[in-house]
Amino acid sequence: MSAIKYNAYLAGMVYRGLAGAAYYTAPPINGGTEYTTITIATVILTGYYVEAGNTYLQTTNGLWISTYSTLYGNDLWDEAGQRVSIKKYSQADAQALVNKIIENNKHILQNNLLCARFASKLTTAERQQLYDLQTRLVARNAALVENGLTTSYTTGTPAGYTELSPYLADFMTKGVGVVISTTTIIVAAVVVASLATAAYFAYQAYAAQSEDDVKFSDKLTKSLVSKLTEEEYQQLLSETKGIVTKSRIKASLSSVSGLFKWALIGTAAYLVYTRIKKGGYYETQKKH
Repeated sequence: MSAIKYNAYLAGMVYRGLAGAAYYTAPPINGGTEYTTITIATVILTGYYVEAGNTYLQTTNGLWISTYSTLYGNDLWDEAGQRVSIKKYSQADAQALVNKIIENNKHILQNNLLCARFASKLTTAERQQLYDLQTRLVARNAALVENGLTTSYTTGTPAGYTELSPYLADFMTKGVGVVISTTTIIVAAVVVASLATAAYFAYQAYAAQSEDDVKFSDKLTKSLVSKLTEEEYQQLLSETKGIVTKSRIKASLSSVSGLFKWALIGTAAYLVYTRIKKGGYYETQKKH
C-alpha cells in the first residue's frame, strides 16, 4: 500500500462533497468498499492522506474521501472554508481500540459458528441478525489490515470449531447473500506509532460497533442454546472434539474474554507460546 502521509494544513479542514462524491472505508489501493454520497455531505479531515493516482484524505469519521471522480472528471469534494481543532491520540489510545475490536470479533465469531450450526432453530428475524453480525465482523476484520495503520499481524481460528465452519459458510451463501465466512481472523495487530491519531479515527466507530454487536450476539446465542436438547449438546461436543461443552458456552456468554481455545497462526517466523487467561488458554504462533 502507498505510504500514508500527513499534512498539518489539511488537519481540521472542513470539506463538503456534492451528491455522487466518492468515499471509502479504506484507501482502495489496498481494499476498502467504495460508496458515494446521496446528498451534500460535510466531513472534517484528520490531515492524513494517501497518494495513489487519486488523492485519498482521511476524515474524522474514519472514512477516506477521493478528490477525483472518474464519473465526472472533476473534484466533487471541496474546501468549505472552515477549520476545527483536531485532537492528537497516542499509540496506546489507538491500540486499545484495536484490541477491543479483536477481542469482540473473537467472541462474536465463536457465537456465530455455534448459531450457524443450529440455524434451523432460529427464527427468520434471528437468521437475518446472524447474517448481519457476520457481515459486520468480516468488515471490521478487513479494516484492521486495509487501512495500512497496523502491522505485526497474527491470525487465528477457534480450536474445535473447524467442523462448524462449513455450516457458517453455507448459511452465509444460501438464500441470504455472499460474505466471506472464514473462521480465521486477526487476533493480534500493532498500531503503527507514527500513525496513532489516524488509527484512532479509523477504528473508534468499529470499536463501538463491536461492543454493540457483542450484546446482540450474546442475546441471539442465549436464545439458541435455550432451544438445544441434550442430544444436540452431545452431538456438538462430539463434533468439536470435546471443546464446546454446555458449561463453556454459558461461561462464554458471561465473559467477553472468552474461555475457548484459539489456535493462532503467524505468517512469517513463528514463536509458539501458551498464555493462561481467565480459566482458558490460547495456543498462539506470533509473527516477528
